[in-house]
Amino acid sequence: MQSKKKLIIWGSIVLAVIFIVGTGFAAFDGPYPHFGRGFHGKNFSGYVLKRFDAKIEKLNLSSSQQEHYEQLKETLAVELKMIAENRAQFRAAIKQELEAENPDIEKIAGLIKAKVGQMQSKVGNHIDDLVGFYGILDDEQKSLVVEDFRKKMNRFSGCRFAGEGDDDSQN
Repeated sequence: MQSKKKLIIWGSIVLAVIFIVGTGFAAFDGPYPHFGRGFHGKNFSGYVLKRFDAKIEKLNLSSSQQEHYEQLKETLAVELKMIAENRAQFRAAIKQELEAENPDIEKIAGLIKAKVGQMQSKVGNHIDDLVGFYGILDDEQKSLVVEDFRKKMNRFSGCRFAGEGDDDSQN
């Protein structure tokens, strides 16, 4: 039972990471070398949803699971559109303040703090949605999700993250 619980937790994390990474690009603008072409054109939400579809297709969902996924996808599409609109408003507000003769750094900091707070709330809600979706998957589908997550985590094997198992004596 403990192993199944761990699998559920890891699978939930996988889905959350996929969502966070997909929408996390909303914080970047322009052609950064580490992030491809910035927002992948004007259709960022389409790009993210196509990536989700490609991952979900590998799971061979049942009709009821597919219906649940389509509802989740509709919600996500609306949210991604709102993210793009809010991002444009946020950038305009920051730009306007920076163009002032004496920009108010405290105002800019307040705008950034508010934006971070909004992102935390939205990500938390989407994690709950993704955990709910993960809960309707069968054991084989869950194992595929966990396997994919393990592959993604192995990409970070050369990176150091704070946490258990860190050995600072090697530095």
